[in-house]
Amino acid sequence: MDTQTPFSLPISYQKVRTAPPVKTTKSSWGLANLPIGWKTQLITLLVIPALATVGIIGQKILEDSLRGQLQNQTKSQLAVSKSVYEDDLQNTLVGMTSIAENPILIQTARDYANGKLPTTDQEAKIRDILRQSQKGRGLEYVTIFGKDGKILVNTNPSSRRGRKTLDPN
Repeated sequence: MDTQTPFSLPISYQKVRTAPPVKTTKSSWGLANLPIGWKTQLITLLVIPALATVGIIGQKILEDSLRGQLQNQTKSQLAVSKSVYEDDLQNTLVGMTSIAENPILIQTARDYANGKLPTTDQEAKIRDILRQSQKGRGLEYVTIFGKDGKILVNTNPSSRRGRKTLDPN
């Protein structure tokens, strides 16, 4: 017979309560059955490399962007420098053209074409003309060459007339 206890159902009707079964699917990879410490470590193991990869990709994008910006800036600076250089060169050439019209220089050029080197007097006058041009245009030195490439007159302190030749290569 059934015995009853106060506040309880008869013993034959009491059920033992158990935890509901855990449903596992293929997508859970069995994570539900792992301890919390392992789950934390596994998530950390997956997240850290992903963050590092994102950082590396971001760094590469930033590096490429900065490299492109620097190349564009360098091209712009080069264009400006080239323009300034060409302007200075043009101004120098215009100024030297007016000097080349000097009668002393014309006579010296004719004499040299006929095989005569400039006299000491001609050389001194030409050197004075060249020094004035040098100071006026802020040039380091000014040299006059013959068609054969030999130095006729220059503004350098040492006289190298006839000893050096022009070799732009």
